Amino acid sequence: MMRFFILCICLLVVQILPAQNAEDFYNRGITKFKVKDYNGALTEFDKAIQLNSKYTNAYINRGTIRYMLKDMVHAISDFTKAIELDPKNENAFLNRGMAKKSLQDYEAAIADYNSALAIDSNFAKAYENRGIARYITKDTLGAMADFTRAIYHTPQNYMLHYNLATLQKATGDYTGAVESYLWVTRLNPGYTEGWFNRGLAKFYLKDYSGAIADYSKALELNPALIDAVFNRGVAKIMAEDKAGGCADLQIALQANYPMAQQSIDTYCKE
Repeated sequence: MMRFFILCICLLVVQILPAQNAEDFYNRGITKFKVKDYNGALTEFDKAIQLNSKYTNAYINRGTIRYMLKDMVHAISDFTKAIELDPKNENAFLNRGMAKKSLQDYEAAIADYNSALAIDSNFAKAYENRGIARYITKDTLGAMADFTRAIYHTPQNYMLHYNLATLQKATGDYTGAVESYLWVTRLNPGYTEGWFNRGLAKFYLKDYSGAIADYSKALELNPALIDAVFNRGVAKIMAEDKAGGCADLQIALQANYPMAQQSIDTYCKE
């Protein structure tokens, strides 16, 4: 009996996929970044850079993620590479400055903010961050000038008004501080610190009724803010509402506020 061998020709079907380029990986990195998959985004930006070692935005975005993950050394390396590739990229200078500030290298951070502003003199974020660095390094006037310039370009940023007001209050410009805190409370009515600190500035101006109103608003937003209870109590006493003021001081005393007993002894004893 003869056997017949049938030759089977098997074809391996291979699906041909389009070759992925650096832009594909970059876009995937952006997508993962938006959904806060930071490690996944890092992987995609790594692949983009492997395919295109001169991909400036990939370095900037990879550096940004490393910054967010508190890997400042490698973030600075990425931003530096981006600057080498594009010396006119103000965002790379800004981001490197922010990373250096996180490492408390404030003078180097200020130098990077200066470079960003030399490229774009309207760059509000550079003014804002330089202002913070100047404040930390005790350059109060420089910080105030920077916050003022940042406000000019982004007037709806309530934190810029708050930072400026804080410096104005610290330098004794209570009238200017009240005006700046006014913008804070207009732009973000729910920001407790804006009301509380405006109350402080009004108290220093001896506008006790205005201070009481602001402390009351702060307490409406945060009933546990014992600082506001104590300060309102003192303001009420200054406004000749001894009963109301002493009642607030008693609440502060029950919350173990450090200066409450001394104030009660001073103002509330018959």
